[in-house]
Amino acid sequence: MSKPDPILSLPIRYEFAFGGSAVEDDHTGYQQNAIGIGYYPKAELKKNGFKRTLKAHQIYDPAHPVRDPSDKAAPEGFGFMPRYFALRAKHTGTADAQWIANRAPLLPEDFSMAYWNGAHPSLQLPHLKPNHIYELTFTGMVHSFQAPNQHFTVDLPVETVFVHAHTATNSSLCKDMVLDTILVDVEQRRIDCSYR
Repeated sequence: MSKPDPILSLPIRYEFAFGGSAVEDDHTGYQQNAIGIGYYPKAELKKNGFKRTLKAHQIYDPAHPVRDPSDKAAPEGFGFMPRYFALRAKHTGTADAQWIANRAPLLPEDFSMAYWNGAHPSLQLPHLKPNHIYELTFTGMVHSFQAPNQHFTVDLPVETVFVHAHTATNSSLCKDMVLDTILVDVEQRRIDCSYR
């Protein structure tokens, strides 16, 4: 692998992280990150005879660099991880013939609610407690030439939110909701919170 050329900026998205398809018509690709770049199995490399210049990924965990074109790496990035990524898909449970015959369209019994979490594992947190204020600190979120050594801090108040519902049998149900998703959009300078 050659040394990378310097760049000014790059979105920290899965398209630029390790993964992708080995060849143009390979629809299976690297199941950890099928939309990435730089995945070349040894068989594909031997077929090319190492004569062709191949694109490499640009985003990786510095603790686990890819040193050889046939190495593999976990996907790194911000934003939502697609449902078909192996890190999420492994939580779907067993959808076999027995499930089709006896349980479908209900979810498989071994389905994990972790499937619904689209954040990268390093960005997942336990539920935050209501009636608390959490301090979020961000560093390196704008170009360093715009603000060298910059960081900013935001107070995130976690509200007490509940849902009150009436059923068809005239019973009443009151349930506390939890802060489920925090979406930080640095470019729009906005934080969205979803309670469930």
